[in-house]
Amino acid sequence: MRAPLQWNAWKLPLRLGTVTMLATMAMIAGAAHVFFELSFAQALLLGAVLAPTDPVLASDVHMPASGDHEPARFALAGEGGINTGLGVPAVAFGRGLIGLSDVPPPGLAWAGIELVWGVAGGAALGWCAGTLLVRGIARLDWGRQPDFFEDLLVILGAGMAYAAALALHANAFFTVFAFGVALCHRGRLRRAATLRPPDTRYVALAQNLERVVSAIVVLLVGALVTVTEVRPEMFLFALLLLAVVRPVAVRLGLGQLPVPPDERRLLAWFGVRGAASLYLLALALDQGVGAPLARELAAITLVALATSILLHGLSATPLVSGPVGNRRA
Repeated sequence: MRAPLQWNAWKLPLRLGTVTMLATMAMIAGAAHVFFELSFAQALLLGAVLAPTDPVLASDVHMPASGDHEPARFALAGEGGINTGLGVPAVAFGRGLIGLSDVPPPGLAWAGIELVWGVAGGAALGWCAGTLLVRGIARLDWGRQPDFFEDLLVILGAGMAYAAALALHANAFFTVFAFGVALCHRGRLRRAATLRPPDTRYVALAQNLERVVSAIVVLLVGALVTVTEVRPEMFLFALLLLAVVRPVAVRLGLGQLPVPPDERRLLAWFGVRGAASLYLLALALDQGVGAPLARELAAITLVALATSILLHGLSATPLVSGPVGNRRA
């Protein structure tokens, strides 16, 4: 996330996180209406839950001999952060169409609360929190402090930013995402020539946390699937999502951007679903959804997540070690 805060650097993840997500949401809704005979509003709610990709699980897609600015890897991570944040207002939109929201969409009140304040306010809150933390750390005398104390401050800072966003009814996902970007850029909107890379302790800490979260997600999805009533058409739907919907949506999102064919294929395949969809599923079923619909949405989502984790997990190493990895090595 240390790429310069410029359109040329961020246009790929931004297009994937917006255009591709909206296209994925619409196509999932259409497929769900055909496969499961859900109403338009119910199918759209399912699309909002399944459309976002997972930035943590997508980190397994690591190009050999590539750095943090490798386009495909950066695009996947950035896409996951952006579309996960947009998943919250998308779920609110779906719930509103069903009649489960006090501020029904689409309207100025809904747009102001979910988009303007939720997204923009959450991002501004996260950036300010990250900037304050990184400048506070710079003023402390770390020669007298244990190494883990600084790491602990970063974790606590992210948690406090998330809690503050919830208390202010802002988009907590965008808050944490902006918090991390602010840390990477040391609170500067313009890239400085003297910008030092993140401390190796931060990188190791982030990687360890990602591994823990990945393990928790896999165990949680596996445990939930065993107690869920699944049907064969749910697996067919999951395969359609991964093998057809994702590639078509990525093609629409990329448009005429100059992305090499090998990287386009990687982006089209690695739309990993995971913890983000679990969170959005809980948000969608929070209040008012009837038991039959809740069970149906939960079963479809869990089967899609399990299929995604299995297929993407098995294919990550072989694919990134193939032509693209060899070409960059």
